[in-house]
Amino acid sequence: MTKPISGARKPRDPSSTVVAERLLKRESDGKRVRLVIYAPCRDSVPDWSCKVTLRVAREPERLLVNAKGIDGLQALVMALVATRKLLDAGDLVWLGEVGEVGLPLILPDHDAAYLSLIEAMVEAEDARQALVLKRTRKLLQRKKGLE
Repeated sequence: MTKPISGARKPRDPSSTVVAERLLKRESDGKRVRLVIYAPCRDSVPDWSCKVTLRVAREPERLLVNAKGIDGLQALVMALVATRKLLDAGDLVWLGEVGEVGLPLILPDHDAAYLSLIEAMVEAEDARQALVLKRTRKLLQRKKGLE
């Protein structure tokens, strides 16, 4: 039998564990905005939730999203999807680009054929963009050589 350690702390609440955070800037007034994603935690069987909060400068932190899922991963993915939808159209700045918060577009994957089509379209466009970039570089190199 093991004895409890005297002065042992209570286990930490998983919903208060920060998984990731991002510092953004608000274009309209230049204030810093802190986006925080917390660890998913079990609400009740079988539901999980994942909180995302936002804090502007010295204002109080406010709940932006409390996404639900059937497990921790689904709750986290749903939180990312909801956060992107709520913030991408705003005046937040990340890496110098207004309206960009750096969260990727996550597509629904309930239809494998649809997802395959979208992936093929994205890969084709990516290849097209790479070809355009390559041609542009060649033209610029030729132009430099003529000057």
